[in-house]
Amino acid sequence: MWRSLLAVKNSISACYYNRKTDEGFEAITAKVNLHKHGITNFTAIYNAPGNQLTDNHIKELLPSNQKSILAGDLNAKNTAWGCNATNRNERNLKKAIENENLYIHIPDRPTYYPSFTDRRPDILDIAIMNFKINCSTNTVTELLSDHLPVLMYITGAAYDNTKIINSYNQ
Repeated sequence: MWRSLLAVKNSISACYYNRKTDEGFEAITAKVNLHKHGITNFTAIYNAPGNQLTDNHIKELLPSNQKSILAGDLNAKNTAWGCNATNRNERNLKKAIENENLYIHIPDRPTYYPSFTDRRPDILDIAIMNFKINCSTNTVTELLSDHLPVLMYITGAAYDNTKIINSYNQ
């Protein structure tokens, strides 16, 4: 069962090119041609609780030679982001953000509302980019699930309908 989803509007030219299900996480990537930024990788990820997200994983998911956005449930928590605790994945992620000049976007409210009364709501879904872009993230609260989806709006990045070259081998 897949726990990550990446949806691209039909009118936007996109090429789904990567689906990864090993090493404790699930990820799917699409290339989209953004008018002001060119070909950009969008990767949706689900990192299972307890699974360590390493520097190598982050470098693979956010390759420095391609504009990339990684978003989803990374199970990387930091109290500075409004989370209830800080964990090992956040420490690895923080190091990568500093070393690789990455940018992080955090929703303004929890994305996880547990059904167990002994647990508190938390922010599990975040976005990381390897280039600077104006965007906002909104948690969708209309759905009945313990994990709420997050919508990302990219400001001023009108897409270009030119055909994206199918690049499975890159």
